[in-house]
Amino acid sequence: RILSQAAIIKSVSAIEKGAESGFKDGLRKGKKYFWRLFLAGIILALLVLAVMLALFLPVGLLFLLKSYIAGSILLLFAVLIFIPLMILMSFIRKYTFIYIVLSDLGIRSSIESAYRLFKKNIWTSIIMALIFIPIGMLLALTIIILVVILGIILSLIGAIFYAIFAKSGVIVAVILAVIVL
Repeated sequence: RILSQAAIIKSVSAIEKGAESGFKDGLRKGKKYFWRLFLAGIILALLVLAVMLALFLPVGLLFLLKSYIAGSILLLFAVLIFIPLMILMSFIRKYTFIYIVLSDLGIRSSIESAYRLFKKNIWTSIIMALIFIPIGMLLALTIIILVVILGIILSLIGAIFYAIFAKSGVIVAVILAVIVL
């Protein structure tokens, strides 16, 4: 996934400059950035984990102490803080990857530059998030619906194959289902 992201960033940059670029060429060039992108992703994931612990550990402790009202109130505030931070981290991650690949910066410089870029373009980024979050949810819902429909159809085919061919029919149905999915 990391190599693919580097390839897409590199290829789009080449296309923007008017040069021809394919995914394979971008993938080859993107290999150079793999470890920096991987480490940047880990650092940002650890930051998210630290934020989650800082926000939700006190909530868990309050619930353990049977202080449900205070825990519920704190949980509400923790969620209200956590959601914007996750949106911020999502953009920081994307921008960090772009800085690493296109500017050939180190991890720390890329994260700092990504944060400055987000801060400079906060409203544009928020509008993008408001547009792409529902699109992502709609895409996920569509995929789930398609998988359920395919599951039902393939289950019916499996039942028919089982009725006709017994165990070998189930094996054929499973192989067919794997190929289709």
